[in-house]
Amino acid sequence: MSSTECRGRRSPTALRLLWAAGLVGALAAGCAGRGVGADPPSALWRESPGRGYTLHYAQGHRADARDVARRVDKGRREVEAFFGSPCPRAFDLRVFPDRASLTAVWRQAWGAPEFEPQCWMVASGTASALAILSPSAWKTEACEHDPEDRQATQKLITHELVHVYHGQVNPDPEFDGAEEIGWFVEGLAVLASGQLDEKRLARARAAVAAGKGPARLQDAWSGPDRYGIAGSLVSYLDRAQGRATLLRLMKLTSNGEILAALGLTEEELLSRGRAALTSGPGAAPRG
Repeated sequence: MSSTECRGRRSPTALRLLWAAGLVGALAAGCAGRGVGADPPSALWRESPGRGYTLHYAQGHRADARDVARRVDKGRREVEAFFGSPCPRAFDLRVFPDRASLTAVWRQAWGAPEFEPQCWMVASGTASALAILSPSAWKTEACEHDPEDRQATQKLITHELVHVYHGQVNPDPEFDGAEEIGWFVEGLAVLASGQLDEKRLARARAAVAAGKGPARLQDAWSGPDRYGIAGSLVSYLDRAQGRATLLRLMKLTSNGEILAALGLTEEELLSRGRAALTSGPGAAPRG
């Protein structure tokens, strides 16, 4: 969630929780589960066809939904430019006017009636849908996100759209079993959305220099520096092996498959990623 990310049905430690706004990034929580596929039955909802998606929004909130849709349009262009091809298929864009309606749908979609989202969880993205709490509600119903920071908000939405695209080319479209490769799923979204900025890179470098870098791939998307750590690792692969390699890796579902495709051991990949982070350039070009 964004901390965007709550995709799973596991405890708020599983990957998707970490995914929900694409920014999740902070907890090791994860709700990576099934896609958000239905509007709340208790609300009056409207649908509006978009370019490559169907916009769903609550009655009386059309202006807010349209604002999100414009950002989604921009984000889609950026994502498709990064990967070099259009999103494979259409998806649902669901804009929720308040925390309660978003939480209700997440609980139903993930089969977790007791789930209580952290305040920073504002969005989730899988192959079938991008669900987001309207930025107009962030000041009162979310934390760690400033709706007036349009650049950060755009990157958050673009991050989730990377998950949508990734889910559509992956055998596990809703990322139900993706905790193991969370470093790649999230690192890719950090890189492609433009969130791998110098500030995050500097923090990641400091963490590695202090001996706090991950000893295992599955730990790369955890802790306060997860954006820089996971993002820089994927950025290294992008620079060292090319965008075509990232596209191939997006179709894989385990670290074993990824390492075999790269021809590297886990330690070799982590070691090379650390070296690139501490001595190499910053983020690779997004396009």
